[in-house]
Amino acid sequence: MRNNQPVSGRNYDFPADMTLISVTDLKGRITYCNENFISVSGFTESELLGQAHNMVRHPDMPEEAFRDMWATLESGHPWSALVKNRRQNGDHYWVRANASPVRDGHTILGFMSVRTKPSATEVAAAEALYATMRQEAANGRRVHALKAGKVVTTGLLGRLKQWLTFTLHTKLLVAAVVAVALPVALAVVGAPDWAALGSAILCAVAMALAISVAVFRPLTRIHNTLGLLAAGDLARDVPVVHAD
Repeated sequence: MRNNQPVSGRNYDFPADMTLISVTDLKGRITYCNENFISVSGFTESELLGQAHNMVRHPDMPEEAFRDMWATLESGHPWSALVKNRRQNGDHYWVRANASPVRDGHTILGFMSVRTKPSATEVAAAEALYATMRQEAANGRRVHALKAGKVVTTGLLGRLKQWLTFTLHTKLLVAAVVAVALPVALAVVGAPDWAALGSAILCAVAMALAISVAVFRPLTRIHNTLGLLAAGDLARDVPVVHAD
């Protein structure tokens, strides 16, 4: 992994309303960067364009983060996580990187990264996590890994936890099966008709509420966020809770 030196250990604090944007080709070479990215990175535009994006990589970043980022992007999915970058003079700055493929139809042409300033609490948590991951890599025993930017643990317990973390469509499928099976089961065991009918109505109401919370509310938030982005508000915080 590229090791950019020297580093000063000094944190560079940039305004919270600054959005740093860059675009790369499929090989990770920078094809576009906005003025905010140029200013915060400390490089000139001519020094950045055409160069590998890892020229701003900080040596404190674990290799696992970039393995996961490229694996996620090349599979056609977006990636979001905190990243510690190195400035031209060796200082560092933290960003929440939201990277996604740039497409022409179904063809991926490159990748775009939109970065915003994370909170101090997020930075402290990322510092601790990445220090742990670097130590695990040095010891040759990886316990913590990333999947689409989210922290997962390896080993049997980690795999079991991932398996139990159902996606949205799986949760709705299970709820639908229960909604159908419960009234049928009551009818089979000879429960009164009113019990089977009542359970069917309750299941239908529960399903409607579940769909509202799991589908319609997130879609409303996405719709509102897209409206803000279309209006040019790139400083808006976009919380990413699920990977569905």
